[in-house]
Amino acid sequence: MGSATPLHVVVFPFMAQGHTLPMLDLSKLLACRGLKVTIITTPANFPGIHSKVSKNPEISISVIPFPRVEGPLEGVENTVDLPSEDLRAPFIEAIKKLKEPFEEILRGMFEAGCPPIGVILDFFLGWTLDSCNSFGIPRIVTYGMSALSQAILITSGFHTQYILASLPEDPVQFPELPTPFQVTRADFLHLKHDPRSSLMSSIVQEFT
Repeated sequence: MGSATPLHVVVFPFMAQGHTLPMLDLSKLLACRGLKVTIITTPANFPGIHSKVSKNPEISISVIPFPRVEGPLEGVENTVDLPSEDLRAPFIEAIKKLKEPFEEILRGMFEAGCPPIGVILDFFLGWTLDSCNSFGIPRIVTYGMSALSQAILITSGFHTQYILASLPEDPVQFPELPTPFQVTRADFLHLKHDPRSSLMSSIVQEFT
C-alpha cells in the first residue's frame, strides 16, 4: 500500500531580503514536518532562494515573470536593487501585476491534482486575497515583525498629522497604545512631508 500524498503549502515571499529569509526558514520547518512546499518567486530572485532550499527535496520553486516596468524600476525585482528608497512604494504598486501569473500557478496546481491546503504570504501582497478566495484556498499573512512593532506602525497611521507636527526629539504618545518605552518623532522615518512617503503609508495601511 503506497504512502499518502503529502499536504501541499504555497509560500509567496515579498521581494526583499528581510521579508524573504524568514519565510525560507518557515518553508524548511514545514518541509521537515512532511509537507510539500512550493515557493513562488521571480527570475532574478530565484538563484538566491534556490541556493538556500535546494538541499530539501520537499521544497520546489515556481518562477513567475516579473511585470515589465519602464523607467528607473526597469529590471528591478528586489528592493535591495532599488536605486532610491523613494521608489519603494512604486515598486510595491508594480508587483500587483503579478496577480494573473500567481493565479495561473494556483490553477495549474488544481489541474495537476495537488491543490495547496493554504497559501502563506507577505502582507505587502494584499492583492492575493481575492485570488485565494476565488480558489477557496485559506490565506495566512506574515508581517515579519513583532506584534508590538506592528501595533505601533498601524497606530501611527491614524496620527500622521500629530507626528509630523512634532520635532524630531519630541516624545510621541498614543492614548490607545501606551508603550513600555518612549518613542520620538525621529523613530517614524516612514512619515515625511512628501507625497511619495504618503503613498507608502497608504500602502501599509491598505494591507494592515
